Amino acid sequence: MKDTIRDTMLFEKVFPNLTYVDEVVNIGKKKGYNIKKASVFCTPSLALEYTHLDEIKSFDTDLIEMETSSFYLMTELFELPGIALLVVSDNSASGAALVGRTDEEQEQYDYGRNVVLPDMIFTLAEEEQ
Repeated sequence: MKDTIRDTMLFEKVFPNLTYVDEVVNIGKKKGYNIKKASVFCTPSLALEYTHLDEIKSFDTDLIEMETSSFYLMTELFELPGIALLVVSDNSASGAALVGRTDEEQEQYDYGRNVVLPDMIFTLAEEEQ
């Protein structure tokens, strides 16, 4: 038998509880937030994502980051609902930078980070009590 890296599956798909995700998206809509569902590719090294961007794109993913898959594995382990609420900081594929954003892009990012994200966390925590 031939020994190659491709003999084993290098990536594993991890899915959240989609019913819970839909509930959270609906809660956000009721609060006037535009929360979008997206596919996230998790990589342990953001520094090397650029050298593998074409391969990552082949997975038809919307976002790249480092923690979401581990988060969903933990929710499964603890048998608790969970949702990764992410605020997109930059876009490797389009070249939208982490720094040097337009004023409008910065305002949108700040609103997501400083208003929407904390409000949704507090709202979901209150609903779980």
